[in-house]
Amino acid sequence: MRAGALLAVVIAGCSYDRPPLALEVDAMAVDARVDSLEGCVEDLECASGVCAADMCVDPADIAYVSVSGTATTSCTQTDPCSTVTRALSLQPSRHWIMVAPGTYTQAVTFTNVETTVIGQSSSEGSRPVFNTGSSTALAVSGSTVEFRNLELRSPLSCTSSPATRLVGIVSIGVTNDAINARDCALTVTRSQVRDSRQTGVTVLRGSLAMSGSLVRGNLRGGVEVRNADSATITGSMLVRNGSITTGGVTGSSFGGADLEATQLRFDGNTIADNLAASNFNAAVVCSGSVEARYRNNLVTSESSFSTMCQFVDSGFSGIVFPPLGNNTLLSNVAYTADYHLAQPLRSTDTTLVTDLDFDGQPRPLGELDFGADELP
Repeated sequence: MRAGALLAVVIAGCSYDRPPLALEVDAMAVDARVDSLEGCVEDLECASGVCAADMCVDPADIAYVSVSGTATTSCTQTDPCSTVTRALSLQPSRHWIMVAPGTYTQAVTFTNVETTVIGQSSSEGSRPVFNTGSSTALAVSGSTVEFRNLELRSPLSCTSSPATRLVGIVSIGVTNDAINARDCALTVTRSQVRDSRQTGVTVLRGSLAMSGSLVRGNLRGGVEVRNADSATITGSMLVRNGSITTGGVTGSSFGGADLEATQLRFDGNTIADNLAASNFNAAVVCSGSVEARYRNNLVTSESSFSTMCQFVDSGFSGIVFPPLGNNTLLSNVAYTADYHLAQPLRSTDTTLVTDLDFDGQPRPLGELDFGADELP
């Protein structure tokens, strides 16, 4: 029996009218809060719009933002505010920020905060879009911030922050470096970084953990890591990045990735159709790592290959000078239009793989496949 119901039984014998006792009001508020909490797996399952630790978050803990809101409201579910900056002013009592679909043109700076920003999906599948032109749309400094389900048309930056997490983010058509992290712990999960006019993801010092993500069509290269403590890239596709020298314009210094970290793990990735000014740098450039591992990758960029990358148990096609080691030269690799495998391509790696593939499937499914895509 809940507290409110118990009090009702206790006072049932009273025959006079009176306002509810303060204790009764508190008990009813507790009951209402309990009723709002339900088990969940995804945000869409919750009336509040936010699922965390398998439970729906209470709306009272969420600041709601909508393009149709106003600048000075309290950011409730029924009366949202119009900017993320206004929602941030309610920290720390409102840890969660829910952003409705629409286009947001105001830059947001996250300074010394801990919060989670979630894009709400519409029934048509649209999500909130942050577009501030060539200037940075979302800037994180000295903070722990997780971004979920947002579309970025302008850069995201991170400086001197303990954790910046991108989950289900789509960055597309940014005119500068799309994601730029300096002295940050950057995590990129199930996200897309596409068609930047500069580099897709740039990390200077700090660390990078990328999994299940697509880095495609970025003109000056896909992923660049410099002087980092650690870099881990697994189950991801780095395709069609970089450019050759043409029309007097110098091509990119690398194509798929340029990696330099004290500890480096590059496992189960697909690297295809990348370009660079030098053929040797089109697929992956390994600038130097104290402890490096490159296993079970699939490389089909049509170029030569940097011998500094110590790949093992990986498959190569279209490579003039493949790296030494226990690798396999493939005469032909059949992809679908989105670089999934058209048919199984069995790996020579006998090491137990516990990562997920590009689609979030466990590995292996029977026998292990080369690259980011796992087929049964």
